[in-house]
Amino acid sequence: MESKAFAWALIDLCKYYITDKNLNQAGVCFKKLNAINFQGYEDQIIENQKKILHPKIDANYSEIQKAEELSKNGNNEEALAIFKNLIAQNRLTELHHENYGWVIYRYIKAEESNLSSVDVRTFFRDYMNLKNERPSMLHSMILNFALNYSKTHRDFRFYKFFLLWNPVNLRYEDLHDGTNQNGDKIPSLISRICREFVNTNTEFNIEEFLSKIDLSEATVVDFFREAVFWNIFNAHKESRFADLWHLFEQYSKNYSKHGSSKWHSEILNLAERFMEENDEWRFLNFFKNWNPEHLRNDDWKETKKDENTYKPLATKAIKKAFEVLKSQTYEQDLFWLIQPYDTAIKLFPDDEWLLREKALLHLKNNELEWAIDIYKQLALELANKYYIWQEFSSCIISDSSLKIGMLSKALSLERNEDFLGDIHLDLAKVLISENLLENALVELEAYKNTEKTKDGNYLQLLKSYLKK
Repeated sequence: MESKAFAWALIDLCKYYITDKNLNQAGVCFKKLNAINFQGYEDQIIENQKKILHPKIDANYSEIQKAEELSKNGNNEEALAIFKNLIAQNRLTELHHENYGWVIYRYIKAEESNLSSVDVRTFFRDYMNLKNERPSMLHSMILNFALNYSKTHRDFRFYKFFLLWNPVNLRYEDLHDGTNQNGDKIPSLISRICREFVNTNTEFNIEEFLSKIDLSEATVVDFFREAVFWNIFNAHKESRFADLWHLFEQYSKNYSKHGSSKWHSEILNLAERFMEENDEWRFLNFFKNWNPEHLRNDDWKETKKDENTYKPLATKAIKKAFEVLKSQTYEQDLFWLIQPYDTAIKLFPDDEWLLREKALLHLKNNELEWAIDIYKQLALELANKYYIWQEFSSCIISDSSLKIGMLSKALSLERNEDFLGDIHLDLAKVLISENLLENALVELEAYKNTEKTKDGNYLQLLKSYLKK
């Protein structure tokens, strides 16, 4: 009702200024009248008043109306010629800018294949210099055309144009998915823009970009992440491995810091699957940069597909990182991986392997007291497993007798010599340090018999034995 009252006030002002022969001011009021949004309904009396006022205010009304009809009927060149003539005679007022904008849009859309890139950029410039309503359907359609045009004309810098167009002019319809007549989803304009930035490796300040879009940061970032996901997926499918690893690297650099989300987890899932065998080493740094703190509740849940049940993504990720770490010897802070193991153990208390792996991480992190506490528990639950006693012995630094006892216990539990070489070697080291040379020689001979006669550790220990 307020809009309707305002409209009638503007109609009265238009009539007053027409009577006073002040057509410029009448035009200003008429433009405001046309801009009123009646929230989905039309007042026929007000529309009739607008039709009566328009020709009285606008001396070019008949020409503009003719140009509009020509344009809507596909006679784009004739419509454009009318506006060029108005411009040449300095008769194009702001009242006509919306009409001229539509003529430009219909012309470049119809004649795109016949226009050079310079021609199209010139029309974009002419449009941007207009003072039509923004945001508006026309303004959004110009942006949509520019987006599609940029995909086949790489000399056109879409991002630069987008900033000039001004992202604050995105409408609700541009920010949310729509549907066509068949009920199929139509991706939002903003999601397609983000996808194009990813596909063209457009360099831009993402924080500045996010600040200009009237959506949550997580929503917009996921538009980018989804595009990266499909690029990674297709690179692997097409065996473009150099591109694949570069995409993972760029993702870590650009998007890992923006928190958890569905697509952030989906990309971790691809990394866990694709970084295997000779490329498994890549996963450790990727997962660390991806940041396990961003694991969602859903990532800790098993998934089912058909009749199959799959382990949680989070569990697969931390175990894969653990496997890579086992072969690394240099010191590093592993707190970032120990934390998600704490979560995993709380969620899956019956998984003894999780507990064991966490103990090994503490051991590798030189947190011996933490490791000892865990192995005390494991020694009760898995007392018949030789590897528990072997690993437990690694936590013992100052008590050689205890260490010898644990290693001896490990040897007594396992009969397959293929698994005992390292235990014989570790035991020999302790025995030599305690000057129990005859016992050490027995262990060295046992180690030698495990077909590791060329092993440097064996030769070094043998020299130590001989010195004693």
